[in-house]
Amino acid sequence: MAKGALFKVSKNWIRYITDKVKSYDMYPRSINFTMGGEEEFKTLIGGGFSLIIKVVILFYAYLMLRLMYERKNNQKSVNNVVTDILNDPDPTYINNSDFSFAFKVFVTGDDSFDVLSNPYVTAEFMQYTRDPTTKSLSSSTISLSTCGSTLFHYYNQTEAEQIQIDEFVCPESRDITLQGGSFSDSYQYAQLKLKKCQSGCPPDLDTVLGKMRVEIPFVNSYFDFQDFESPSKTFIDGRLTSYILPGYSQKSNVYLQSNEAEHVDSFLAYQPGGEEKEFIEVNRVDKTTSVQYDSLDYTVFQMVFLKDPTSKSYERVVFTFLEAFGNIGGLLEVLTIAGGFIVGLFSEKIFLFTILSKLYQVEKPKTDKDFRGSDVRVQSLSMNDDPNFKNKSIASKLMNKEMMVQEAQKRMRKKARYQWKFTDFFYDFISWVPFCICFCCRKNEGLNIKRRNKLFSKGADKFINEFDAVHFAKSMREVKTLLASIMDEDERFMIPFQKCNSIPMNTDSEESSEEDAYKEVPKLFARSNETMLHISRVDDFMEQYLKRNWYEKDYRLINGVISTTTLKDSQIPSNRPSENYILPETLPTTIQKHSAKVLPTHLSEEDSKAQSSKYIMEETLQPYFDSNKEL
Repeated sequence: MAKGALFKVSKNWIRYITDKVKSYDMYPRSINFTMGGEEEFKTLIGGGFSLIIKVVILFYAYLMLRLMYERKNNQKSVNNVVTDILNDPDPTYINNSDFSFAFKVFVTGDDSFDVLSNPYVTAEFMQYTRDPTTKSLSSSTISLSTCGSTLFHYYNQTEAEQIQIDEFVCPESRDITLQGGSFSDSYQYAQLKLKKCQSGCPPDLDTVLGKMRVEIPFVNSYFDFQDFESPSKTFIDGRLTSYILPGYSQKSNVYLQSNEAEHVDSFLAYQPGGEEKEFIEVNRVDKTTSVQYDSLDYTVFQMVFLKDPTSKSYERVVFTFLEAFGNIGGLLEVLTIAGGFIVGLFSEKIFLFTILSKLYQVEKPKTDKDFRGSDVRVQSLSMNDDPNFKNKSIASKLMNKEMMVQEAQKRMRKKARYQWKFTDFFYDFISWVPFCICFCCRKNEGLNIKRRNKLFSKGADKFINEFDAVHFAKSMREVKTLLASIMDEDERFMIPFQKCNSIPMNTDSEESSEEDAYKEVPKLFARSNETMLHISRVDDFMEQYLKRNWYEKDYRLINGVISTTTLKDSQIPSNRPSENYILPETLPTTIQKHSAKVLPTHLSEEDSKAQSSKYIMEETLQPYFDSNKEL
């Protein structure tokens, strides 16, 4: 006993493991039926979720396309890059940029003061270069002159004229190079100096110096992320203003950054390595003030242009079609998976509920009244078994039969379709987690929950078993075996010619005469030896079939054949007294005439019906034989 139980447990475990392994098959073969002409079963819940997903996707797609068109969701980045200033291999050339500067010395109370010709201060602009071999520092002078309208390089001269740029002083050459630092082997920088008078100076030198101020405007640059036509912009930067102090020397170090910008402004597709541009930006200005020693240096103001060791890299990529549709597809995939998970909780149950409601019936639960009635029936049956009641009259037997019929009717009325409710989902879900519900609820509703869930489980198992491919094939084989056992060879030969197995030739929109229908029938057969063999087989069959005695099955078979070939749907009366044969008055006029002439009048009603059906069948199928004899 224990050995048999152990064998059963091991067998169940083997079946469980094999089923689990089969469930991981990535290459299953679909075996599908249709339901209502549809290959897919669709539910209201699935349609609702699908509609919601489509609306969300449409709204999100509109939002993405609008962001792309308005270019609001762009990728922006600014990266700071620090270079080794001691080993700087890339010098910065001012001549290849938009950078420019000018300066002017203002003296309070003297609007005609000219820094280029006055007895108080002199201005000079020098380019310094260190020889990497000898480490010696050499200089070259860059001439200065009034800017006018050409030396100050700015795209908007109208804006430059507003600050009276033509009265400022500019270098005549922009051939300026910046490289490295003060400790580098390759060191280049530019310097602007204002030196006070050294000899033969006017007595009010210190007074005039105390009234002086130096203003230096720059042409600075920046990258505008919101401009898609010309993102690299320039502007006049007037941040540098210095007041001269007698006895002191002021120094301003201007650090210039060599920045680069890369931007892709086409939203059709992303192109790596888009448009690039380099520009120079004034990063910072460091000011220092020191005590002036006349014996060493007479400089009262100096401005040094140096290369900044840091640089910036600007990058901008607009929101493209590829990213927009990628976001839309990603959201669609997420919503589809989430919706499929939610709908999957209900669609399978709804499918099984719907199938069960269309295929099976369920007996209604009994009430107290039904139980009382059953007791009465048991008592009546026990009374009938008593020997004293065996000699009942025929009337009492008929009454018992009537009671049996009434009981059968009651049982039939109790049979109803399997109706499902949305509460069945709740019952099905909580059947898997019974411990999540309080004891009272399970005590009060447990019977109903158990019954509903058990009923559904049995129905689902029954449906899955009946529609299994192997079981379905066995059932069809049983039906064929049943037909073979009930019907003889001649009756089985009539089955392919029945109305349910043929396609009607005439439609409501296109009707043809009976003769045209007979002419179209031979076209359905191929002109071959098989066709001749089939026609000869039909001829032999008709000769033998008309000689046999007909029963109710034969009338049904003949009815199916004749209805297919001679009658239209509009000619079939709705109040036919019997479905077992065809009335002569429902046939075409020509066949009615022949039947009236040929049928004898001395036959009984049943023989008359049989002879009429035989003659009608001969007249009906005769055009088939006549039209095919020429093949």
